[in-house]
Amino acid sequence: MKKSIFTFIAIAFAVVASAQTIASTSAEERAKASAEELRSALSLSEQQYNKVYKAYLKMWRKENKRMAQQEADRTATDNAVKGVLTAEQAKRFEQMQKDVFVPRRIPLKRDPEVIPLPRDPRRTNMYIERE
Repeated sequence: MKKSIFTFIAIAFAVVASAQTIASTSAEERAKASAEELRSALSLSEQQYNKVYKAYLKMWRKENKRMAQQEADRTATDNAVKGVLTAEQAKRFEQMQKDVFVPRRIPLKRDPEVIPLPRDPRRTNMYIERE
């Protein structure tokens, strides 16, 4: 039982790790990386590897289609909203979108006036502000 739980956690970690590079790789590359991770972790045979690769390839292709559809829906909605707005409102709307959808690749800066408390497992984000 412990081995199966560990294996599941390892697979989940591998998928999360490979998901961080989604934008820069193709579905085939992602499927290969995911299948290779399982091959090394689980000692898969060649036949098992091929089946796992095909399953991941199917999943990643479906994910690409879903992401493309979401992007198309987002663009259509933005265009519909801009069609209703005045020129100045549209300009502010575009600025709002740029401000909201900033990628979080750099760590957030901590406020020097906030003191972090020791970790309490029952609560998260506990801070005391200095007066």
